[in-house]
Amino acid sequence: MKKLDKTAQPNSFIILILFFAGLVIMSNLYVTMPLIPVLSKDFLVSESETVWISSMFTFCFAFGSLLFGLLSDRFGRKKIMLWGLAALNYRGSKKYAFIFTNDK
Repeated sequence: MKKLDKTAQPNSFIILILFFAGLVIMSNLYVTMPLIPVLSKDFLVSESETVWISSMFTFCFAFGSLLFGLLSDRFGRKKIMLWGLAALNYRGSKKYAFIFTNDK
């Protein structure tokens, strides 16, 4: 029987962290369901419109998962994650740049 070195064994703490991160991310799909009446009342829209918006988010999430899953298989997960972080950083800096401008 071949002996495994310590680097080949998975680290259970990292696996636990990744499990809970995935659990929290997937919980986002269902967190709005009990809030549908509250959201429809606060935003003055019908409950069917609120459910439709939630369904569109779920559809876009599923489509994005398929798309970026294929891209990460083709180009590598690290490259896709770095490009995503760079795009998020660029978008965030453009969105919140008005905070630091002085219009006086």
